[in-house]
Amino acid sequence: MVRYPGGKTDVFRVLRDPAMASDLRRRIELTPFARRDFEAISYDALDKEPSVVERARLTIYRSFAGFGSAAVYSAHSTGFRSSCARSGTIPAHDWAGYPDHIPAFVDRMNPQCAQRLSATDDEVSCI
Repeated sequence: MVRYPGGKTDVFRVLRDPAMASDLRRRIELTPFARRDFEAISYDALDKEPSVVERARLTIYRSFAGFGSAAVYSAHSTGFRSSCARSGTIPAHDWAGYPDHIPAFVDRMNPQCAQRLSATDDEVSCI
C-alpha cells in the first residue's frame, strides 16, 4: 500500500536544485543513525511536513535505515536496519558517508529533462 507517493518526487526536486541539495546534505550530516529517529518518521509526519527539503531528508533516511524499499511506502514497518553487515561495514558507518555522495547525485540529476509525451502527437515538451 503506497501511503506517501510524493517522497521520491521530493527527493528528485531537491537534488535538481543545488541550494536545496546543499541544505539536504547539511541536514543528513546532522541526522544520527538511530532507531528512535527511524521510528519517529510516520506517514503523518511526512504528509504534514511543509519543507520539501525536510520531506526529502525523511524519505531518504527512512529508506536507508529500514529494510528494502518498503521501508518508506509500506503500511507496516520493515524494521530498523541496526546491524546488517554488508561489504564489511555496518549501516551506521554507511550512513555517516552518505552526505559525501550528495554532490554526485546533484551532478547526475542536472541537466535532466522530464518529458511529457502525447499519445497522438509527435511533439515533446520538457517539464
